[in-house]
Amino acid sequence: MTNNIEIIYDNKESIIKSSEDLARHLFEQILCVGDAMYMLMDFEFYIKTKNSEVFKDDYVYGHEQQLKKGFLFSHDSGFDITWGNDELYVGILMRSLAKLYDKNTAHPNESFQKTYKIQKYIMGPHAVADEICNQFNVLQGCTI
Repeated sequence: MTNNIEIIYDNKESIIKSSEDLARHLFEQILCVGDAMYMLMDFEFYIKTKNSEVFKDDYVYGHEQQLKKGFLFSHDSGFDITWGNDELYVGILMRSLAKLYDKNTAHPNESFQKTYKIQKYIMGPHAVADEICNQFNVLQGCTI
C-alpha cells in the first residue's frame, strides 16, 4: 500500500475529493497479513476534523491512533485502516475482503501467476476482524 496518498485538509470538498482518490487506490491494492493476501472489497470512510467543524462525523471515535496513517485500529465494530494526519481523524472500516490464493493454497495442477484468484469472500466487519486476527500466530515471533 502506498504511503504518499494524503487526504487534503483545505475544505470539505478537498477532503471528499482526496478521499475518493484514496478509495480508488485502495481497491487496486493487495493487503498482506501474515502469509495471506486480500483485496478490499467494501469499506467505509469515517472522517472528522480535529480542531474545527469543517468535517464532522459523529461516528468517528476520535482516538489518537486515527490521527496516524497506515495502522489498524480495533474497535467495537471491527478494524479500521487509519489514514489521518495532524488535522484529521480518519478511519476506513473494512467491511469485506476477498482472500486470494497464494503459492501455498494454489491448486496442485495450477501454476501461481500474477493473476490472483479468489479463494473465499469474508463479509461483514466482524468477520473481517476475525479473519485478520486469525492470520497471526504468537508462536511465530521474531528472532532477536
